[in-house]
Amino acid sequence: NPAPLIEQGLAERGESADSGMVERVPLILQTHPDVWAIVPDPVRLKTPVARPVIHVGQLRAVQRAAYFRPHGRRRVFILDGAETMRWDLANIFLKILEEPPESATLILLAPSPYTLLPTIVSRCFQFYFASLPQEQVEAALERQGKLTPKARQLAAQMSEGSLGAALGMDVDRGLELRRRALRLLELAAGGKFSLLFAQSGDLAKKQEVPFETILDMLCSLLNDLLELTSSPAQSALRNPALQKELRALSERITADWVAQAVAGVDVLYSRMRRNINRQLGLDGLGVTLAVK
Repeated sequence: NPAPLIEQGLAERGESADSGMVERVPLILQTHPDVWAIVPDPVRLKTPVARPVIHVGQLRAVQRAAYFRPHGRRRVFILDGAETMRWDLANIFLKILEEPPESATLILLAPSPYTLLPTIVSRCFQFYFASLPQEQVEAALERQGKLTPKARQLAAQMSEGSLGAALGMDVDRGLELRRRALRLLELAAGGKFSLLFAQSGDLAKKQEVPFETILDMLCSLLNDLLELTSSPAQSALRNPALQKELRALSERITADWVAQAVAGVDVLYSRMRRNINRQLGLDGLGVTLAVK
């Protein structure tokens, strides 16, 4: 869990770091001189930005360090959240990927190759990791000893097989956000536009979580709705804590409605890098899904 190292790095840099300081003192996590972890920079500890990204200062630091002799045989650089690199800045990384030093290993972690520039993907070997079973995630959380059995179960369910997501999750807040995202779908299906716009504003304007997190939640809920509209008796839901609400909504919609919603969310994903207005995007999705 990198959270303690991130907190330490932000504390050392100072709470009032401006954009220049963020680039001059890049957030680099190290537990060994030859192992560097690069994570999206929250900028501040007390009031972190809504969407942390990997900054150019971090990329340049990796670029410089890769060409220095390691203490041991190799130096490893792990870029966790590589998809958060701005595409114009990601080109900085192309040269080192094209001609990496023999003593350097670069590992880029991203939820999907489609979230990275094709030029970067083409220069990497790709490895895919399967989701962990819920029981394994719960067992790992139990060893941490910080959550109640009920909270462990909810965290394992909402993480959908990602141990890292489960370890860093605020369970109550995560469940509440999913309820609000589901409410948005319910209002869209009912064509209740005034309430829909208020709900989209509640989700978007508070900037509580990155926009892609909201879209991920919508995808998870839509997956459950597709299961319920196709085979309600045999559905294994990703969000069993919301089973009652999901089943009620599934009785008012069709599989075609779910497919249209998924296509709409995909469009929002594709427009994220063009700084789409969050609320207008959710409003547009809701309006197109209104059941006449």
